[in-house]
Amino acid sequence: MDHKEEVEELIEAIRKNYQEMQDIVLQSPAELFLHSMHFDSQMTPPPIFEQYAVPYFKDFCGRLIEKGKWLTVHQDADAALLLNLYLEAKIQVVDCFACAPMVTCRFEDAIHTWNKSVVIWGAIPSILLCPMCVSEEELEEHLTTIFDNAEKGRIILAVSDNVMPETDINSLKKITEKVNSYQP
Repeated sequence: MDHKEEVEELIEAIRKNYQEMQDIVLQSPAELFLHSMHFDSQMTPPPIFEQYAVPYFKDFCGRLIEKGKWLTVHQDADAALLLNLYLEAKIQVVDCFACAPMVTCRFEDAIHTWNKSVVIWGAIPSILLCPMCVSEEELEEHLTTIFDNAEKGRIILAVSDNVMPETDINSLKKITEKVNSYQP
């Protein structure tokens, strides 16, 4: 707020640079693009996201969609207050989607807000795999929530953010068993 004019000039310079990147992407044979990262309800609060990110992504995603391409944003931070704005921005895939208990954003809030409009790629917070952080029952409850809501959205189940060194391999096996036994 102290130097709004200078910040706006910087944003415009970045936007022009990104326009060149978009033109290259749109001509690329690739179909999925990872662009941006770590939007967070605290660091990129809704008014800022709405003013700057929504118009940018709405335009870019719209152009990608016309070409049959997909855009994913990296989301291993807390998006609890941004869920509706992702829809408005036409963001198609949320990679490394972090949810409670790692952040305040709940899986069920995301899947109910996004339905089948946004692909959730992640949804297994890495701390759920570490016995020193959570109990086995908490992992089981989380998996139950995911599978009880699976048909409401589109999910690529993965660990967000990383499989930590403290991970119990049995937790990963439990996830695999749950996936293999899933009957929609």
